[in-house]
Amino acid sequence: MANDTHLKLIKRGVERWNRWRKTQFSEQPDLSKADLSGLDLRGINLIGANLTQANLGLANLSHAFLSGANLSEAYLSEANLCCANLSRANLFKADLSFANLTQASLIEAQLVKAILAETILEAANLNYADLSRANLCKADLHNASGLKAVLIETHLSQATLKGANFSKALFSEATLRSADLTEANLSKADLSFANCIEANFSSANLTKSILIEANLRGAHLRGTSLKGVSASRASLGGADLREAVLSGATLIEVDLIKSDLSKSNLSHSILKEAKLSGVVLVKADLTHADLTEADLSTADLNRANLSQAQLTGTNLTRSLLVNTNLEGASLTGACLEDVHPNSATHLEHVICDYLYLKGNDQERHPQTGSFLPGEFQLLFQKVLETVDLLFQDGVDWTAFAYALKRMQAKHPQAELGIQSLENKSDGAIMVRVSTAPEVDKSAIHQEILHIYADTHQLLLESNQKNVRDRLMGGAESPIPSQRESINTLFSLLNPSMAAAAPPTQTVDITATETWYPPRTPEAVGAIAQVESILEKLAQRYPEASEVQRVTVAALEVQHQANTDPIFKAGLIRATQAGSFALERVLTQNPFIEVTLDLFKTWLSHEERLNATRQATTA
Repeated sequence: MANDTHLKLIKRGVERWNRWRKTQFSEQPDLSKADLSGLDLRGINLIGANLTQANLGLANLSHAFLSGANLSEAYLSEANLCCANLSRANLFKADLSFANLTQASLIEAQLVKAILAETILEAANLNYADLSRANLCKADLHNASGLKAVLIETHLSQATLKGANFSKALFSEATLRSADLTEANLSKADLSFANCIEANFSSANLTKSILIEANLRGAHLRGTSLKGVSASRASLGGADLREAVLSGATLIEVDLIKSDLSKSNLSHSILKEAKLSGVVLVKADLTHADLTEADLSTADLNRANLSQAQLTGTNLTRSLLVNTNLEGASLTGACLEDVHPNSATHLEHVICDYLYLKGNDQERHPQTGSFLPGEFQLLFQKVLETVDLLFQDGVDWTAFAYALKRMQAKHPQAELGIQSLENKSDGAIMVRVSTAPEVDKSAIHQEILHIYADTHQLLLESNQKNVRDRLMGGAESPIPSQRESINTLFSLLNPSMAAAAPPTQTVDITATETWYPPRTPEAVGAIAQVESILEKLAQRYPEASEVQRVTVAALEVQHQANTDPIFKAGLIRATQAGSFALERVLTQNPFIEVTLDLFKTWLSHEERLNATRQATTA
């Protein structure tokens, strides 16, 4: 309990109290549990006073001298402590919520478990203070100083530390969720195991700080200095690290999934076994970085610099390597499944004994031993010019043939063609499509599978009688084997590969500048029938997509050609001659708009299949 004499004296005013303190400087005031709420105590001398559990709520203690005072469990909510001196004061479990401590001195103060929620500590001096397990939620620490302060398990959610200096402070296991640390100085601070989800560290200084197993998911770290930081096993998924400096950082097993590191500096950093899938590293500096066994799948490394980087065992599946500098990098044991490089990808002096073209260490190249001189570059050139399409449940060759032909017509500059077919051990089929080097392989991959899926679904849902039988010659003709279908597909899509096949009869239309087709009854009738077919389809499928319309038209024309020899002969005559009438029908009907060349492929599939069968029989 408070000393009655001391209590009566303090209530007589600050001036009288301070005079008494000067004469009785050796006497320690006892104001424990005293009710001093709302009093005007500006400039009062309470040095070393016992204010345990005292009520100072709403009191005016601006410029007060409270150094060494015992304020444990005191109530100071909404008190004015502007410029007060609380150095080495004991504020254990004190309630300072909503109090104003602007420019207050709290050097070496004990604030363990203190309540400072929404407290104003702007420009306050907290050097060496102990704020362990204190509640500073939404507190304002703008421009505050906390050199070597202890904030273990402290709650700082939504607190403002903008421009604050907490160099060498201990934030281990602290909660800084959504806190504002813009331009704060946290150099050499320890934030290990801290919760910094969505905190704002933009332009902050975290040089040589400790972030081991810290959670910074979604944090804002743009332009932040993290040079030499130790952040092993930290979680930075989805963080904004654009233009951040992480040179020399230790980031072993760090989680950076889908984070943005554009234009960041990661030179000489250690990223062993780091999780970097989906990360954006556009124009990032990764020179001499150690990415051993890191996961860079689907990463965007456009114009990134990985010269002299260690990429041993790194997963680069579906990563974008456009204009990427890999000069002198080590790629031994790396996985390059579906990577997307271009001709400007630098591969000079790359060190690579072997690599994998599939995940889980599958498809090793070379199968044994190491690459011979020049072999790696040749293999990479193959990767550069192919798009791999994996079909786990088999291939609908009719749908695939249409999809690829459609892509060839839409993107002639891509130079698409089938390079190879592979049967995988798990029953899946890999179709490797060749492309021009500069093509966006990711876009091609996505678009061709989209067209294939739409066409395949349309074929499955078709209510026409046995669509594939009609495509391959009707119910009276045997359905070809998978080998025949694949051979025909190669002939249809890669004309150069069909050079050895017996040629079909053609008409030379290049002899004269203008050539008019013969007006045979069969050709005229066939053209009229095509026009009729397209008009009926327009009425039957008014809501069909472009892909669906073209597919339905192709199926119907092929069906009619396979069941009506006269119609088929007329079409062949018209297409071989380059009929202007047929071209007009194909471009001016209400259902589709296709070129004569594309229309020819609807018939050439059957013609080439027959030629192949005849050659086999002979």
